[in-house]
Amino acid sequence: MEDVAREAGVSPATVSRVFARRGNVAGPTADRVREAADRLGYRRSTLLDPLSARLIGVCAPYDPEEWQRAVCQRVADWVEARGMLVTTPALFGDGTAVATAVRAGAAAMVAPIFTPLTVSEGLLTGIDRVPVLRLAKSADERIVEAPGGPGAMHDVVAAGIDIAAGLRAAFDHLTGLGHRRIGLICNDRGYLAESLEVEFAAHHPARAVRGDFGAWTARVPKTVSGGAAAARRLLDATCTAVIVQSARQLHGVYQALRENRMMVPRDLSVIALGDSATLPFLQPAVTALRFREQEIADALLLGLQSVLEEGEQARRLTVPPSFVPALVSRDSTARVR
Repeated sequence: MEDVAREAGVSPATVSRVFARRGNVAGPTADRVREAADRLGYRRSTLLDPLSARLIGVCAPYDPEEWQRAVCQRVADWVEARGMLVTTPALFGDGTAVATAVRAGAAAMVAPIFTPLTVSEGLLTGIDRVPVLRLAKSADERIVEAPGGPGAMHDVVAAGIDIAAGLRAAFDHLTGLGHRRIGLICNDRGYLAESLEVEFAAHHPARAVRGDFGAWTARVPKTVSGGAAAARRLLDATCTAVIVQSARQLHGVYQALRENRMMVPRDLSVIALGDSATLPFLQPAVTALRFREQEIADALLLGLQSVLEEGEQARRLTVPPSFVPALVSRDSTARVR
């Protein structure tokens, strides 16, 4: 693009817009760019020949939760059903995959994540940044942030997920069964895990009499062994119930209890954060805080439609919705012994 820009006497950003067929470029200028590309022998990939379809990035975070996979699949299905193309760049490392998608002409990114999507500054030199439709962790964050510092994309919050309200629903369910010593198992990294830890302490039913919840919180790897180790630790801390972030950690909790000749929920009641197709079939079936996957996907798609139809004027979504995870009561929670 830099070679073509020099040959045509325009900026690399203008070349990017012409190649990606995005944005407004005067006809004579666009013709000059294409003529310069022809003189230099530049050819676009045959996979990127002119199409009526637009290219949309659908991005799951690294090692996503089941509900995030489901949201991405619903978004991708909707996009493809309307004749648009889907690319799935990985949200990992310095953002090379995302930058490649933008250079290939992606008109927008959709990502069920809770933090702004960033790309190393040098990877975006000379190209336009595109809107990224994402989530926020609560109704209080239902805003659209202006483009941030180096590497920030156009950040558009399309929906909020009220994690605090979901935890309160779990606490109400457990305290109604007589539980007070309630623990948390969450991932050892990630913004959602950090938010869970903060909200857990802020809304715990024992917060008035207990200042430190460190003994009742286990941040462990997102693995079966991590969940098993966390379960043993929280049992030693005399917890009678636990809220678990990851499905893999959940399987570890069940494994640890079986190995110690204990049972769910007789010795430990369990609530999963997020539901999946397998949880109702565990023995016993798992009580879960279900993310409203279809509604979340619909909100992200509404934001996507807005930015595609209105371009720069649609950076703000005036009233994005906020969703509360719904408690689905099953057999893994019971009255405390």
